Amino acid sequence: MTNIKPIQEIQPRQVQERVTVIIVNFNAGSVLTDAVVAVLNSTVPIEVIIVDNASKDNSIRYLRDMLKNDGRVRIIESNRNLGFAKAANIALENAQSDWFLVLNPDCIVNTDTIEKVMSAMADSPRTAVGGCMIRNPDGTEQAGCRRAVPTPWRSMVRVLNLDRIFSEHPRFRTFLLNHDPLPESPVCTEAVSGAFMLLRREAVEQVGLMDEGYFLHCEDLDWCMRFRALGWQILFVPGAEAIHHKGTCSKDRPIRVYYHMHRGMIRFYGKFFRHQYPAPLLSLVTAGVWLRFGVMATGASYKTARKNLRRKLRRRDVNDSTDLPSCRLPPRSRESDDQAEPVHITRIRSALVTGATGFIGQRLVNALLRQNIHVGIFVRYAKTSDLQQQWPAGQITIIPGDIEDQSSLQNICDGYDTVFHLAGYAHAEDSTSENANTIHWRTTVEGTRAILREAKRAGAAHFVFVSTVKTLGEGNIDCENESSPTYPLSGYGRAKLEAEKLVLDIQETQPMSTTVLRLPLVYGGGNKGNIPRMIAAIDRGRFPPLLKTHNQRSMVHVDDVIQALLMVADQPDTNKNVYIVTDGLVYSTSDIYKAICQALGKPLPSWSTPLWLLRACAKIGDLIGLIIGRSISLNTITLEKLLGSACYNSSKISRDLGFTPRHTLYSALSEMVADYRATRR
Repeated sequence: MTNIKPIQEIQPRQVQERVTVIIVNFNAGSVLTDAVVAVLNSTVPIEVIIVDNASKDNSIRYLRDMLKNDGRVRIIESNRNLGFAKAANIALENAQSDWFLVLNPDCIVNTDTIEKVMSAMADSPRTAVGGCMIRNPDGTEQAGCRRAVPTPWRSMVRVLNLDRIFSEHPRFRTFLLNHDPLPESPVCTEAVSGAFMLLRREAVEQVGLMDEGYFLHCEDLDWCMRFRALGWQILFVPGAEAIHHKGTCSKDRPIRVYYHMHRGMIRFYGKFFRHQYPAPLLSLVTAGVWLRFGVMATGASYKTARKNLRRKLRRRDVNDSTDLPSCRLPPRSRESDDQAEPVHITRIRSALVTGATGFIGQRLVNALLRQNIHVGIFVRYAKTSDLQQQWPAGQITIIPGDIEDQSSLQNICDGYDTVFHLAGYAHAEDSTSENANTIHWRTTVEGTRAILREAKRAGAAHFVFVSTVKTLGEGNIDCENESSPTYPLSGYGRAKLEAEKLVLDIQETQPMSTTVLRLPLVYGGGNKGNIPRMIAAIDRGRFPPLLKTHNQRSMVHVDDVIQALLMVADQPDTNKNVYIVTDGLVYSTSDIYKAICQALGKPLPSWSTPLWLLRACAKIGDLIGLIIGRSISLNTITLEKLLGSACYNSSKISRDLGFTPRHTLYSALSEMVADYRATRR
C-alpha cells in the first residue's frame, strides 16, 4: 500500500461544501453500483472513494463498466481484506472535503438525504456525527439506526429479553430505540448506525480515525463514544432516509462475521467499561458473549449444511468430487477493447466456414480475412447473390448448397485445413412439435454428420463445432461447467448434444482434431436477438420495470466468441475438448434492465411490477395463445426465461488457453443502442 498523507498535513480545499463519500466494499455485487449511483445523484457536490477489500465477485468490474470514467469516483483496491476500520481510514486519509460520509456499500440514500443531514448539523456546530432514518427494504425502521450505547447491562437486558418482561421499568430498557416513537425533528442520541455516518472534518481531526483494532462491527460505536467523550454531539435526523440491504457483504461467510462481531463487542466492553464493572461481572459478560457466538455459529452451520444438502439432492447425478466453482470470476485488469491484440494465427492456412452469413459467421469470416487466410464459405443457394458486395471476388470462395441436401455437401472441405461448423437451425427452439424436432435433427445432427465425414475424407487438420449451453439445460442453482450433466430441455438442445457426440467420438485413427464450443446468449452490434428486442421494448415503454431479481445469466460478446474460435483452432492440444465461453460476468434481469435504461438515457422508473402480476399476465397470455393458435410475447415460457437462471463457468478455456474476454454487456450496450436507433423506423 502506498504511503498516504495524514489528515493533519492535507492542504486547504477549494470546494468547502463537497461531501466525500467513503465506501468499504467486500463482495457487495451489483448493489454497490446502486449505492454509488444513488449518492452521485445527491443534491450536494459529491466525490466517492471506494476501498475494495480484495473482493472475489464482480462488484468493482460492474461498477467500472456502469460508471465508465466518472471523475467523481476513485477506487483503491487492496490485495487483502484489511477490515472495515482500516480500509475506511485509508479513504479518510485521501479525502479532501470538509464533510465525510461513511456509507455501507449496500445502503441506498435518497437524493436529498445527505443535504438534510448536513443542514441539521450546520445548525449545531458541536455536532460531529449525523445519522438518518435507515429502513429495511420492506420499509420498516432498521434496528440500530438510533440507539443508546450498548453497555454490558443493556446488552444483557436485550439478550435475555428482560425489556419485554419488564417493559414498563426504566432499568430494563434495551439500547435499541427503534420501538420508541419517531421524533418529529432532529434529536441528539448516543449513537447512530455505521451504515450511514456523516462527519465533520474538524471533529475527526480532533478525535482521530477509526480504531483499527476492530476488524468488523463496533468500530462505529467506539467512534461515537470517543466523539462524545470530547464534548461532541451525535445527531439523528428522522426526516432524511436511506434503505439498507443489511448483510449483503456477509451473507456468504456468516460464521466469520459473527466471530468478528462478538470479538468487537469484547474489545468495546474492555475499552470503555472495564473500570465501571467489577472484574468478575465483566468476565461473566465476556463468557456470555462467547456463548452467544457459539449459539449463532451453530445455527449458521446448520443452515449452511441444509443448503448444501439441498444442492446435492438437486445435483444427485453428479459425483461429489466434481463440485462446480463459482462463475463469478475475479476482477481482471484489461486493456481497452481498441487496444486489445487480436489472436495471431500461425497454424491455419485455409478455412471453411459454414453458417457464414449468420451473426457470428460474418465476424469470423472477416477475422480470418484480416489475417490473409483463404476462406471458403458454405451458404444456402438463395444467399449467394447477396455476398458479392459484402465480400468482393477473390477474397473468398463461395460454395452454394443446402445443409439438408447431402449431395450438395460433397467435396466442400477439399483444400481446407480447418473447418468451422456454425450452420444449424435455431428457430422455434422451444417448440416440442414433431416438425420442429425433425428440422433440428436433419440440420444439426445429420448435417453435422455429413460435413464431419467430408472433413475427414478431405484430410482437414481441425474441426471446430459451435454448440450451445442449452445442452446442459437451465435453471440450476449453481453455475454449470463442462463436467456438468447434460439435460437439454428443447429439440434444439437435444440435437446439438447429439451432434457434439458425433464430433467428439471421431475415430482415433483419423488425424483430424475436433473441438466443441458451447455458447450462451451472444450479444454485440448488429445482433437481432433477445437483448436488442429488450432495448426496443424498454425504449417504447413496453417492458415493465421489474423488482430486484437475483437470477444469474451468462452471456458473451460476439468478438470474444471469435477470439475463442481462433484460439481453439490454432492450438494443437484442444482435441476432443469441450469449452464453455462467457464474458466472465453473471447478469440478473434487473441489472440488464437498469443498464439498458442508462444506455438509452432513460431514468429508472420509480415503480416496479409485482411478480404475482407478471405471473398472472403470463397465464392469461398462455390462454390467449391457445385461443388464437400462436404464442404471444408474454407467456409462461417467456417469463420463466426472463426471470430464470442460466449460469455457466468458462474458467476451463481461460485456464487451458489463456482466453480473456475483452467485452461485457455493459461496455457493449452503447454500440447496441446506436444500432437500434439507426435501424428504428
